[in-house]
Amino acid sequence: MVEISSSEETQSLGLRILLTLTKCNQQRIQESENCTIYSIIHQVLIRPKCIVGFHVLKTLFEGCTGDQMLNVCESGQINLNVESIAVIQDVGLLEHLLLDWKIWSKAETGVWKNLLAALELLIRDNHPHQMFNIQQLLKGRVVHHFLLACQVLQEHREGHLTCIPQEVCLSYIKIIEEVLGSPPDLEILKLIFNFLLAVHPATNTYVCHNPSNFFFSLHI
Repeated sequence: MVEISSSEETQSLGLRILLTLTKCNQQRIQESENCTIYSIIHQVLIRPKCIVGFHVLKTLFEGCTGDQMLNVCESGQINLNVESIAVIQDVGLLEHLLLDWKIWSKAETGVWKNLLAALELLIRDNHPHQMFNIQQLLKGRVVHHFLLACQVLQEHREGHLTCIPQEVCLSYIKIIEEVLGSPPDLEILKLIFNFLLAVHPATNTYVCHNPSNFFFSLHI
């Protein structure tokens, strides 16, 4: 479909058909559980000829939640259902497609931001299945994927990779805060600390310490 059409809507239709097969065909269900299908879809979505727009985003969210959280207007823009009570059903699709920055960093303007906004809606305070969706995000290693995106894009910020939009960064912070929990999950804290050490190398720090304290402090 990507090779024969440059229409994002047409490409998303092909994606919708494939995702439907993964839900209805027993062999395809097994393949999707083994992540084979999602790996193939991922390779297609990151290709230059594939247009990642709002129709693709809508299709993937429907495949992940089984619900219509997003509606694409005739103008091509998207409206989020802020009262959605959708639940994350397909963790494999979530992890391998919705949380992979390589797909969304090449997307059309505003798509990445709306992806994160939709994820925020799934774990908002008044969502009846907030805790279930948080657990599903944790199963999909949401914090790992967010921090990996930040680390890779920062390390290559002088290259040709896309910078993370400010709105995406803010959503990253909000979602990580929400899934961190209270008291905070120690494994997530470990991921965050390892990330901070990785992006702030020792050459950019000096050591401050006293008998009861030891920490790294950034040069200003």
